[in-house]
This record gives sequence, C-alpha cells and structure tokens, in this order.
Amino acid sequence: MCWQTYRGKGYSEPFVANFDDLKRAVMDRPDQLIRLAIAADPICQPCPHRRDTSCETADTIDPRDQGLLDQMGYAAGDVFALDVALAAVALRFLDLQAHVCQGCKWLTFCRDIQISEQSASTIT
Repeated sequence: MCWQTYRGKGYSEPFVANFDDLKRAVMDRPDQLIRLAIAADPICQPCPHRRDTSCETADTIDPRDQGLLDQMGYAAGDVFALDVALAAVALRFLDLQAHVCQGCKWLTFCRDIQISEQSASTIT
C-alpha cells in the first residue's frame, strides 16, 4: 500500500534515500518476482523502528499487512510479479485503504495523494 503513494517523505533521510533507491531499482525491472511476507522488508532497512526482521511497532504494522493480504485474497509466501501486485492494489486502493490503513499516521497524506491522482486522471 505504501509503495503506491510514496512521495519522498519518511522517518529519516536514510529511510527516504533507501526507499528512493529501491523504487528506482524496481521500476527498472517491474516484472521481477516478489514474495509476500509479514515482516520487515528492504524498505524498512534504515527505519529507526526496525528490530531485526520485525518492528517495534509490529503490533500495529503486522495486522495492517495481514489485512491487506486478506482483502486481496493473498497469503504470506505467495509470489507475484511486482507490477501485477502493484496494479491489483492500485485498482482497489481507496477501498483497501479504508479497511487496512486505519490508525496509520500517514493515512491522510496517502488519501490526499490518491484522490488527487484519481481526479487528475479523470480530467485528462
């Protein structure tokens, strides 16, 4: 979910730099395979809340991750091409956000971006 509305903001400069690098690398190979997991991933590497393969806020993050998988009909361990997974989430973003992202401190930021982008795409 976070990938869809990431716009260069985050917990720290190293977090933002890492996310920027990952996004560039992935966009060079959008058909690469990913394995879905309920765990800290490469995006989380420099996050100050990361603890090994988990997060000190896992009690709020893990249920959101599981909620997304449940809403999409996926399971941890499923493998997809990244572009296919991102497209599937994009098609249902606002609905998924309503079910998955409640309580996230970035919710308003992400919702505003998604609504703005949907409005712009209907104008052009």
